[in-house]
Amino acid sequence: MSKILNIDDMLEAAQKSNMPNYDSHVRNLEFVATRLARALAKHLKITCNTADWQGKEFGGIAAPFKPSFKGQKCPKVIHEGDPGGDWE
Repeated sequence: MSKILNIDDMLEAAQKSNMPNYDSHVRNLEFVATRLARALAKHLKITCNTADWQGKEFGGIAAPFKPSFKGQKCPKVIHEGDPGGDWE
C-alpha cells in the first residue's frame, strides 16, 4: 500500500513541513503549468493568464482561461474543468 499525493498535495505538504527550497519548487511548477496553459489555450483558440499556486483551498496550481473575443463559446473541455466558473 502507498499514499498517493497529487502536485497540490505535495506542495501543501512541502509548505507545511518547511521544506528547504520550497519557493523554488513552486516557481518551477508554476512555470511548467503556465507553459501547458498557454499551449492548451493556443490549441483551443482561447486566452489564458499565468498559472500560480494559491494553496489547495484556492484551487492549487491553476490558470484562468477566458475567451479570445466577445461572444466566444467556452470549449467543452474547459467548462468540464470548472463547471461553476465564469466565462466572460
